[in-house]
Amino acid sequence: MAAAEKEEYFFCRVEPEHYPALITLYAETFGSRLSIESLGKRYDTSALGAPHIGFIAIHQESGAAAAYYGVFPHQITRGEEVMIVAQSGDTMTHPAHRKKGLFIRLAKMTYAACEAAGIRYVYGFPNENSLPGFLKHLDWKQTDEVVRYDLKLRFKTFPLSRLAARYPPFRKLQLWLARRVLQPLRVNRPEEFTSPLAPGYFRVYRDRHYLDYKSSPETFFIQTDNVICWIRLTDVFWVGEVSDYSALSPAVLRRLKRLAFLSGFNTIVFHLNKSVPLPVTLAGTKKAGSDLLCFYLPHPKQPVPLLLTGADFDTW
Repeated sequence: MAAAEKEEYFFCRVEPEHYPALITLYAETFGSRLSIESLGKRYDTSALGAPHIGFIAIHQESGAAAAYYGVFPHQITRGEEVMIVAQSGDTMTHPAHRKKGLFIRLAKMTYAACEAAGIRYVYGFPNENSLPGFLKHLDWKQTDEVVRYDLKLRFKTFPLSRLAARYPPFRKLQLWLARRVLQPLRVNRPEEFTSPLAPGYFRVYRDRHYLDYKSSPETFFIQTDNVICWIRLTDVFWVGEVSDYSALSPAVLRRLKRLAFLSGFNTIVFHLNKSVPLPVTLAGTKKAGSDLLCFYLPHPKQPVPLLLTGADFDTW
């Protein structure tokens, strides 16, 4: 092939050897700083049902990563039914390489690999910038929304979480403080963790492998009364899942508010599907936005109803 005809990009499936290039792409696209170890843990989904699947576009002239598309395979269950699906995540294109069709090309490579691996479908939460491409060029279908509900503290605490989000030294201080506050209520990680809410829906299979995969210094299991909550501390006091929403009494909510207050948070966050009736005790929360839940199915058929909470996001 003549030099003038050489393709501008080289496409290949992501392997650990590409992690340094991906870390640079993360930084230049999102401003995020990741380590090799954290990226490796994020992409190690083998124990969840299937290995991570993703493709990268390498700019031939510079050798730099230009774009990436990947999915996180895992199992979902409903009763005795089990299937492997994948959540779309980490879609990114370097600003210097946009509007060249890389996103569409990489996505189609990824979906073909998913189908070959026996993955039933891919789902995700496209933002307003990527949604048109998913719907028009990749045949995605919107099926539901996952709504964020905010429980605001009436009496505000010192906003340590805001400072922690902007200044890393404060982040360490807040995590140290939160561990001390939560310690009396902390419980060991269970073998499985799923609420009985909406039994007609499929839900992510959260066995010990999934819980290990999602573990981090920011996540905790706490128990108050007969309710276990899976908490993640980000810029908010994020309740990713509750063992039983019907037992989430006003007394439990008051205790969560007290824990958030003492830990430097003014907002407690829950996520639930829009199609699922809001538990009565969360009626006082405020809808603070939502993420469109969309599916890509390789063959014409209806997507299964899938219940998702904050603990199922790829950002959890």
